[in-house]
Amino acid sequence: MNKRDNVPDIWVTRNGIVLFEHHADKKLDVDAMSGLLSAIDTIASLIDVNGISNMDIGKKRLVIHKRSGITFIISSDAKDKKSVDRYVKNVADLFFETYPEQFVLKWDGDCTAFQSFAVPVY
Repeated sequence: MNKRDNVPDIWVTRNGIVLFEHHADKKLDVDAMSGLLSAIDTIASLIDVNGISNMDIGKKRLVIHKRSGITFIISSDAKDKKSVDRYVKNVADLFFETYPEQFVLKWDGDCTAFQSFAVPVY
């Protein structure tokens, strides 16, 4: 079994642009998903300054964590709320250990810079 088989669906975005993605469901249009979540978050930010933090879709839950202009989105079973909350923070910590905030702020738009990101096993 590949280590990435134990990783839930993950999207790392900045301003609606997908920097990194890992997901089993290749039928999903990642750009459409990112755009939709960005639009929902913009509207949610009008209601609460923190925007959206999670969203349930059927039996799936999207957990959304924001840090330093980067949005981390994890899709998992809706029953796993507490463990997913911890996991998304671990992903964010590892992301900023791998790509320091200054690197991300000066990012030139080339998404290949993030392809080597090694997400932790869930």
